[in-house]
This record gives sequence, structure tokens and C-alpha cells, in this order.
Amino acid sequence: MKNSRCRMHGGKSTGPKQPDKLKGIQNALGNKGRLITGEYETITWERLEDWEREHIRQYYGLKSDAQVKEPFEMEFVRQARMLQRMNEWDKDVNNNFGRLLQLEDAMTRVSGNVLKMIVLSIV
Repeated sequence: MKNSRCRMHGGKSTGPKQPDKLKGIQNALGNKGRLITGEYETITWERLEDWEREHIRQYYGLKSDAQVKEPFEMEFVRQARMLQRMNEWDKDVNNNFGRLLQLEDAMTRVSGNVLKMIVLSIV
């Protein structure tokens, strides 16, 4: 509305006031609030773990201040993280069976996306 007030409720939202709800907002930063499989996790150079950066730098033979902005590489990092989750959950299959199925489906979709990227880069 023109006066910056909600026409249904009469006022602006001030956000949650309860401490347990505020914690949920902080956990959601960086697309981690609902991270189950990692299929939609935001992966950029700045968000990589130190060991992931070092591995990529060694693989590409980069200097310590250089970075890779190759979309394929970020998808490979996504797949590596998903496989790491799968290995962790595989230790307790009985309690994580549903999550493992979700993760397997997500891995298939991510692999399909990588394949599409490869095809589009050739054409």
C-alpha cells in the first residue's frame, strides 16, 4: 500500500520476537536452513571449505590467490559434498534409509544437470 502498511493486517511486519524463531532465521543463512541433500546448496568460491579450495588449486595448478569460476567445477564440488553426506549416512542405514533415497535421487538430477551443461558447452 502507499502508506507502507498491510491492507489486511494494518501494520508492517516486525519479524519474530521469540528467541527460538530467531535462531531458525540465523540457521537459514547461506541456504543451510533446509540442507538435506545439498542439491540446491549455494556453492561459490568464497563458500568453499579450505581443503576444497586447496584441492582445486592443486588440480588446476593455480597460485594461492587465484580462483576458479568454472561452473563445472562447482558442480563437481556439489557432487563431492553429496557423496560425503552419503558416506556419513551410510554408517547408519536403518535410521537414514529415506534420506539416502532422497540423496540418490538428488545425485541423479545433479548429474543430469552436469550433462546438460556439457552438451550446451559443445553446441
